[in-house]
Amino acid sequence: MRRISTNQTINFLYFIVIICFFGFAQASQGQTLKAEFVPLLGGVGIQADTYYKVPDTDDSLTIKNLSFYISNLRLFKNGEPVFILNKTHHLIQLSNSKSLTICLDVGEVEFNEFSFLLGVDSSTQVSGVFGGDLDPMNGMYWGWQGGYINFKIEGNSSLCKSRKARFSYHIGGYQAPFSSLRHISLPVKDKSELLIGIDLSKLIDPGLLSNKPHLMSLGDEMVEFANKFPAMFYSIETE
Repeated sequence: MRRISTNQTINFLYFIVIICFFGFAQASQGQTLKAEFVPLLGGVGIQADTYYKVPDTDDSLTIKNLSFYISNLRLFKNGEPVFILNKTHHLIQLSNSKSLTICLDVGEVEFNEFSFLLGVDSSTQVSGVFGGDLDPMNGMYWGWQGGYINFKIEGNSSLCKSRKARFSYHIGGYQAPFSSLRHISLPVKDKSELLIGIDLSKLIDPGLLSNKPHLMSLGDEMVEFANKFPAMFYSIETE
């Protein structure tokens, strides 16, 4: 009978532990959904501080700042929630390319719909200020009474009759009847990657730029502006 040395026994046990560890790590990783936001103007990809033609006109505009919050991310399978990520807020900014991509560890769930709340949910709004993406230093906070700005877009356009042809839309409000929070739902086909188009031409049209270049006060006009948010987002199909 062959005897096994103590060192051989230890090496064998160490080998077994390593194999089990990597096997467990692989099994627990699950799948990751990468959601990437793609800012567009009439189907054309845009960057900050670059002039683009306003669709259906001979006029132009440039966007200096595009910032908005998304929160309460969820995945659904045939209308039933299978993944919920509450109380997590992401600040999406045109000037920060890293912010345009969000990776979610979704485990092994099956899903065919992705949804989020555009804006900062009301319970967070009344809880004071926070750090990170919710830090007031990001320029997305009105104050304790007005709360967070849910959506902000600023720039210049030859259509604007304002000083230096500027436009600015700061959309906030979280209480009825002037809440600008809107739920966005999008179909999902690729379980690993979702490209989300943000077509700003659905939001800022020639009439708005000409007649209302600034909007920063709660009221019916801000609610009407926010009502256009859902039409702005869509799933970009990839081959």
